[in-house]
Amino acid sequence: MKIGYKSILLGQALGLSDSDIQQIQNVHSHTATQSLMICFKWMLQSGDKATFKNLEMAFKRANIDTDILESVNKAVDIVSCLPPDVLDMQPDDKHMNQISSRIETEHVHLGVELKVPWSRIERILIENPVDVHRQCFEIMKEWRQGKFRRATFRNLEKAFIWVGINPDILNQSLK
Repeated sequence: MKIGYKSILLGQALGLSDSDIQQIQNVHSHTATQSLMICFKWMLQSGDKATFKNLEMAFKRANIDTDILESVNKAVDIVSCLPPDVLDMQPDDKHMNQISSRIETEHVHLGVELKVPWSRIERILIENPVDVHRQCFEIMKEWRQGKFRRATFRNLEKAFIWVGINPDILNQSLK
């Protein structure tokens, strides 16, 4: 079912209070507008937890088609925080080292999103049991060296957004 018809379920799946959902319904009569306002309210309340992945999970819990999220994810290129001349470049070791030093969590999830085989991710975690920086660097190195996906800043930025890592980290690595 499309999003507009399930705004209440979406609000509940996103963890909004019944009073917040009711207030939005009272102010906005159009169901698509209600859904949009529910998403905005969730983004404001959730802070760092307002990630694309969490939104997708809420859509699934509310039994809402996720096709619209695919379209939005493809449009990420338009609103990229990176300079256009960098998007199709491959990150080198220096960039990946700087990026890795800024990622504190979600590096395993990032590897999965970048299509690095789980067996390689496990090996990296075993070889570097306490060094998160090294784990992240090695996972990105596997991605860049492998044929899992085209290893560009554009694809890395999309993966960051999908996983919930601030893509500004990529911009900082260019300085």
